[in-house]
This record gives sequence, C-alpha cells and structure tokens, in this order.
Amino acid sequence: MSVAKGVVTLTGQESLNGLGVTLTPTWDNAEGVTGWQRVCTITGNSALQQACEDVFRVK
Repeated sequence: MSVAKGVVTLTGQESLNGLGVTLTPTWDNAEGVTGWQRVCTITGNSALQQACEDVFRVK
C-alpha cells in the first residue's frame, strides 16, 4: 500500500496476486474530498475484476 498526493495504491499478494487498486480522491475547493475514483487493474485472474469492483465500490 502506498499513498502519494492523496492517491491510494493497493497491490494484492498471495491469493490476490495480480490485483491492483488505485483510489483517487475527487476534490472540490469549497467542500474538500467529495468522492473517489477507483481503477481495478487485474492480470491473469479475471474473477478478481468483479470482486474488486464490489469491495472497492465508489459512489
């Protein structure tokens, strides 16, 4: 896990090997963080895609 300039990056290990998740805050100058954008990166195991989207759902 790493955090740089508010962007959170997660990298799966062991049974989650091949999974990467990047969470980027959506910013409003008046309100601050108003939400998150999620990018799930999957290599080699397409079953992880839906699980990633379910677990790291954003509104």
